[in-house]
Amino acid sequence: MQLLPGFITALTLSTGVFAQGWHGCAAGFSCQNDEQCRNQLDCQQEAHNNLDKIHCGQANHPVACWAYTN
Repeated sequence: MQLLPGFITALTLSTGVFAQGWHGCAAGFSCQNDEQCRNQLDCQQEAHNNLDKIHCGQANHPVACWAYTN
């Protein structure tokens, strides 16, 4: 049972690392595919005009746009 708190801490820290650099964009817009998000000006700005860094959906927000900012 002593391993459980350590496991939870490690899982929490690793999740934060993977999420760094990703930001939601096109607030209020529901997407069905990456192309729809890539057409949104604020997503383009978040991704520094690199369209390959703009995507639609993820596990908890399947119709939200996301841009990788790093």
